[in-house]
Amino acid sequence: MIYCLTGTVIKKTLDMVVLSCAGVGYQVLVPASVAGALPAAGKEATLYTYMNITENDISLFGFATEEQQACFKMLTGVSGVGPK
Repeated sequence: MIYCLTGTVIKKTLDMVVLSCAGVGYQVLVPASVAGALPAAGKEATLYTYMNITENDISLFGFATEEQQACFKMLTGVSGVGPK
C-alpha cells in the first residue's frame, strides 16, 4: 500500500494529478476540491493515498488530509459503495 506521496506536480486536471517522486510519475485520481487546492505544476505537494486493486486495474486515489483518506476508506468498506 502506498500511504502518501510527496513530490513535484507535473500535471493537474479536475480529477487527476501526476506527482513526480524520485523520478517516477504517479497518476493519482483526486476529487475536484483537492485538485483545486494543489499548487501549480512545478511546485511540491503531498497527497495521502488509497490504492485500489481489482482484477483489471490498479488505481491510486489521493486526498489532501489523512482525515479525508480515512473517510474514503470507511465509505468504500460499505457493501455496494465503490471508490469511483
